[in-house]
Amino acid sequence: MVYVLAQTYLKFSFKIHHYNEIFLFLGFEDVSSGCCGTGYLETAFLCNTAFHVCEDASKYVFWDSIHPTQITYYLLFKDVRPVIDFIIKD
Repeated sequence: MVYVLAQTYLKFSFKIHHYNEIFLFLGFEDVSSGCCGTGYLETAFLCNTAFHVCEDASKYVFWDSIHPTQITYYLLFKDVRPVIDFIIKD
C-alpha cells in the first residue's frame, strides 16, 4: 500500500514540476490555478456559491488550491493501475 501511494505521489509530483510538457499536452488549459476561486487560498469548504467556479473543470488540473480535479485523479489512476494490478493479482 505504501508503495502504491509513493508511486502515485512521485508521478503526480513529477507532472506538476514538468507541467508545461505534460499537462498542456494532455489538453488542460489551466495548470497554475484552481477551478474554484482564484486557486491560491481557497480549499474545499471555501468553494461555495459566493466564489467563482469555472464552467468546465476538466480543463483544470486542480479543483481548488489543493485538490486535483476528477480528470486529474483519473489520469493518476491510469498511471498507477499497473502497479495496483501487480500487487493484487493472484
